[in-house]
Amino acid sequence: MGERNPLQPNHARFVELRLVGDTFDAIGAKLGVDRSTCFRWAQRADVRAALAEAQAEGRTVAAGILYGHAPRAAEVLGEALADADASVRVRAAGQVLDRIGLDGEPAEDEAEMLDADTIVFGGVRYIRDVTPRASGHEDEDGDPAVTGPKCEEDYDA
Repeated sequence: MGERNPLQPNHARFVELRLVGDTFDAIGAKLGVDRSTCFRWAQRADVRAALAEAQAEGRTVAAGILYGHAPRAAEVLGEALADADASVRVRAAGQVLDRIGLDGEPAEDEAEMLDADTIVFGGVRYIRDVTPRASGHEDEDGDPAVTGPKCEEDYDA
């Protein structure tokens, strides 16, 4: 991208104030200009480019912060899967499945069933835990409820 000339001080301050959400009226009052002047500045190519660049930089910084929190967010979802409240567990399970791209059954090319209790997905082997819960819940087929998944990382299919 080519080099731009630096903005005039009032234009640079205008960009800063727009970034924090100030209106043209508020900016005009702070800079001692009419709101129509702010409107004209907003139409300038150099001001629009500076504003777009600053917004993109802000999104990049925010994304970095959010990515840094992703491991803890995953842990929280994992903890919710073990919550005593069944509705919390169901919502957490749905969130996990949505996040990993499973909104239904895995496609045949994405997962491999090794046997009735074991599936390999994404290089991880998930083993159905057939230990019944203390409440004795069963699934719709009468089988013990799944408490897992247990998994073995780095499984070579």
